[in-house]
Amino acid sequence: MGLPRFSRPKGVDGQLSPNLYVANCGPAVGLSFDTIASVFSKFGEVKGVYPADDSGARIIVSYFGESSAQAALKELHGHPCPVLGGRLLHIRYSVVQPPCQVSDFVPVSLVDLELNIPGIHLFHDFVSAKEEEELLAAVDKSTWNSLSKRRVQHYGYEFCYEMPIQTEMLFPGPFLYEEPFYIAIVDTF
Repeated sequence: MGLPRFSRPKGVDGQLSPNLYVANCGPAVGLSFDTIASVFSKFGEVKGVYPADDSGARIIVSYFGESSAQAALKELHGHPCPVLGGRLLHIRYSVVQPPCQVSDFVPVSLVDLELNIPGIHLFHDFVSAKEEEELLAAVDKSTWNSLSKRRVQHYGYEFCYEMPIQTEMLFPGPFLYEEPFYIAIVDTF
């Protein structure tokens, strides 16, 4: 099921909610969820304490009632909390995000006419199971370039991420690398 996800309330700033976003508080600053829950429970029954993100320094405190959250916000926001190591807490209301509706249905076309793309041809079993294993093994063995949020392999022309895209620069000349490993399989067709 996973942990609930929270966001800032839409509309009027300061809209009441039983959930509080608390910055400068969490495991990354040496505070356990149990310690945080005990401090916030002085204002009402705490439903749960959750990480707000991956930083470990921002958490969500969820109450059963809005009045508890309102009292905690009024008492703790912008004030040092001696029980939490004198940390100055930055608090605002937060709301539960509705769960993402992900469909398990992925359309699959078995006939190229269903794709409705002029000039496209669909070849069934173009690559055998053995060739598929060889291709995947070859990709795994090849060198990866690490970017900020992903890793890539260039086959043929190398895309320069730092330069603005200009059509005439997309295909500047011959391959920058030796012939890619998959050409032998494609040439058999």
